Order: sequence, then structure tokens, then C-alpha cells
Amino acid sequence: MSSARVVFLTLNDVYELLPDDDGRGGIAEFATLLKSVKQRVASDPLTRIIVTLNGDFLWRSELNRRDKGAHMIELLNYLGVEYVVLGNHEFDFGEVTLSELLPYAKFTTFGSNIRLRSTGSLLDHVTDSVIIPLANGLHLGMFGVCTVTTATDSFPSKDVLFESEVDHAARCVRELKAQGADLVVALTHVRLPVDKLLARQVSGIDLILGGHDHEPMTMFHGNTLIHKSGQDALWLGEIHVDVTRSHISKNKPSIAFSWTMHSNRGYDLDPACVSILSSYAARVTQEEIRDGRRFVLGISTTLLDGTRTTCRTQESNLGNFVTDAIRGTFDTADIAIINGGYIKGEKLHNAGLKITRKWISSVLEFPNASMLIRMRANDLRAAMLNMFSRYPDLNASFPQISGIYTVYDASQKKKSLRLYRDANHADEIADNDELNVATSEFVINELPGFNRFELVLMAKGPVIPDIVADFVQKEEQIAYPLRENRIVIID
Repeated sequence: MSSARVVFLTLNDVYELLPDDDGRGGIAEFATLLKSVKQRVASDPLTRIIVTLNGDFLWRSELNRRDKGAHMIELLNYLGVEYVVLGNHEFDFGEVTLSELLPYAKFTTFGSNIRLRSTGSLLDHVTDSVIIPLANGLHLGMFGVCTVTTATDSFPSKDVLFESEVDHAARCVRELKAQGADLVVALTHVRLPVDKLLARQVSGIDLILGGHDHEPMTMFHGNTLIHKSGQDALWLGEIHVDVTRSHISKNKPSIAFSWTMHSNRGYDLDPACVSILSSYAARVTQEEIRDGRRFVLGISTTLLDGTRTTCRTQESNLGNFVTDAIRGTFDTADIAIINGGYIKGEKLHNAGLKITRKWISSVLEFPNASMLIRMRANDLRAAMLNMFSRYPDLNASFPQISGIYTVYDASQKKKSLRLYRDANHADEIADNDELNVATSEFVINELPGFNRFELVLMAKGPVIPDIVADFVQKEEQIAYPLRENRIVIID
């Protein structure tokens, strides 16, 4: 019998480098946590430790600072990350910028399903798959795939092809098995349904270390273990894999898993990591002060819920705040509506929050222009039904609203939506009523639903982050209860 143990220490989707309002996260704190776990695991000389980051490690959007990419490479080199897979946000500044940064990385970068159209080859400094020796002559095979939606979600050139995750995973597994892999691990940056598809359709993947979904999770799908560590270094995943092969039988090796999730909270700052952070932070702070982005516009006296789950499945008081600001910009607006996916940050913002332009840009990353359109209530209802259509699944199209109250009945096979002018649902809006709707240019031009109807453009307004900044500065203090029953859902 030959046996070996490999321990994966893993994280994914790192955007925020400092702890949140509740003291969770922080990359300098994570460095201390990671070092502690590595020291404990390393006490077994036959155990191989591998540190992975499963996509989205350079930027969060194309509006991030371009120089943040080089800073992140320096941080990940210091942390001792060994293997990464490209995520959609690695292409926020295009593949040329990415290829300029990767030579400075000490880690191996996977992009097994990404090809250049012009040559059919991998991107520069990107790896297809690797074989890693383990104890007692056993071998680990690894590869990584990135979501095909990167072609439209980010900013690669037309020369970059994001090919089928399933097809390339199957190819990599075949090739790795042919090279003697006893254990096959996929690093992925795809949504959970695609991870499950890989587990179901690609025989031979033992472990999937994933990203792209921002919630921590560990589950079996068939015989494949799928793990994701949330986001922003809030968690460190520790996955133990024991591989045993019989010298007599040629059957598949025996593979056993165990795992632990470590919450990154309450750890001391790693001094060297702080030094790396400080040099970058000092430069950023000086620029933000100079540009007025840290000037306090106003205060929120109540907690604001900007979590991903709330904004994409139910009424959010942060959504109420933003849509109130948009509706107030247009004197003749009856209602305002945005899609919940427009709200970023994905966290609770505690009462006493000092609202600055820096904070606004972290929540509303994209400078979408505002618009006032006129449309029939019946068309609005149909468009909003489309926004609700994926409920209860998380859906970036889920509406956040102002000036209107809705009741969505999801309990019946044929879903229905009723629109009211009042919270008591006494004044229902008639189908033929004409409404002035304030919204974003994205909702009108890009979101499926509204573009199917006859709309009359009444006015164009400022970009929404500026609208929110002006609203806060005028109010000085805002207070929003968690629920106003603007959206009622019958399950």
C-alpha cells in the first residue's frame, strides 16, 4: 500500500484588503491565520501543503485602480500562494495588462479553457495543467477553468476565447490520468451549477476548489467534493485529502476527505504584510483626500443592508435609500427602480456610517447614468415580473424600488405582480395608468424586460453615484428601517 496526504489551504475572490465593520477579514490578519495553520499542518513531514486562490485576485471591476494589480501580486507572493486560476476580474484591464503582471508572480496561474483566437495557444504565462509529486510515489494532477461569461462580464479583447469548461476539464483529466495522476483537483472560477455540472459530467475530478460564488460552502456532488471559501479572506478553507493506492489492485486509489473552515476574525496583524499594505494605502489615501473622496457628506443612523442575498432576493433598505435619491432627482418621477445587482460591497453597513464619495463608489461601482421614462403601468408590471422571475434564487435583476409598493405572488405556477401607491395596498395602480419611471441607463438598455416595451424618454440625469452623494449632502442624516414593505413576496 502507498499513501500520501495533501492539505489544501484555500481562498477566493479577494477584493477588500481591510477588515469589515464587524472586524472580519483583512489580508494582514489572514496572513497570520494562514501562517498559524501552515505551521500546525507542517508538523507531519509526509504531508504536502498547497495554497490556492481560486480566481478574482487582482481587481474587482474596471473602475478599480489599475496599479492595484501589481500590489496584489506582491501580497500573494508574500502569502505564499502557489496556484491560482484566472477569474473574470483578472480581465478588467484586458489580457495585455494581465500578461504584463503575471511574470512577477511566484505562483502558477491556470487558465485551461482560455485560448488566443489568433494562435490557439494559452495566454502568456498561463498554465494548462501540472503533475505534482506526493509522498510514496503518488501524484497529484491539477488544472483550472474560468467562467465562459468572462467574455461579456469583463474586458478581454475579441482575440481571447473562453471555451467550454466541461470540454477542457474532460481533456485535462484524461491527460493528467495518462501522466499518472492518482488524485485530480480542479481550481474553478464558475458558479456552483457549473461546478456541479463538472462533477457530474467529467469522471475523475476528485476535488473542486472554487470561486465566483461569494458564500462559503462545502458539499459532495456525487463522489466529488466541492469547496468555496466565500470572499475577501473572511475564511480560510483547510481541506485534507488522504490518498491510498494498493500495490496489488489496479483499481482507483482510495480517497478520503476532511475539512475545516477558519473564520478570519481576531487575528493579529502580520507586520510584513502591513508594510506592503501601508505603502500602497498611503498613496491611495493622499489621492482620495486631494480629490475630496474622504469628505463626510452625511451619516446613516441605521444599519444599511447591502448583502448580496438581501439585495438580490428581497427588499433592501440600502436599495430603498438609493432609489429614493434617484426618484428625488426628477421632479416629475412617480417611481424609481434599479436592479439589486447594481449594489456592490456585499455587506452590512453599521449604524453611524460616515458616508463619503469613497464609500458610495464602493457600493455603486459603475457610474450608470440616470433616466426618466414614461410607460404604461401594465408594461411596467410585465418588465418587473421579468426582474422577479428567478426568485428565490439570487438574481442580479431583482428590483429595488421607490414610490411604489408591490406584492409578488410566487406561490402559484403562473406568477403575478400587483402594484400599489400605498403601503396599505388600498390604492392599486390601474393597467392603463401612465407612470414616470426614474431608473438607470443599464436597466433600460441592458436588462432583459424593459427594452420590449414602448418607452418615452422624458429626461436624462446625472450618474447615480453623484445623485446619491448630492442626496446625502442635502439630508445630512439618513435613517432607513430594514423593511418598509415596499416589496412583499408570497411564497
